[in-house]
Amino acid sequence: MNLIMQLLAEMGADTSSAITVCPCGYVYIKGVKGVARLSSEGITLICGKNQISVTGTNLAVAEYFQGDIIIKGDVSGVQIEKSL
Repeated sequence: MNLIMQLLAEMGADTSSAITVCPCGYVYIKGVKGVARLSSEGITLICGKNQISVTGTNLAVAEYFQGDIIIKGDVSGVQIEKSL
C-alpha cells in the first residue's frame, strides 16, 4: 500500500481526497474543504489544490460531515480543475 501512496504522491495526486461515482445517482467525495457553488444543476467543491465540479440535474447534498460529502441526483459529469 505504501508503494501506491508513494506513486500517487509523485504524480501529484492529493492522497487525502477520493471520488466515487455510483451509477445509482450518488457521488461520494472525500477531502472537501469547502463549497464554492451550490445549485440543482451544479455543485463545485474545494478539495486541497483542486476544484471538483459535479454537473447534472436535481443535484442536492445528501450528507456533508468532516470533509466527506455525498451528492445525489442525475449526475452527468464530474470535472477536476487545478486551483490557482
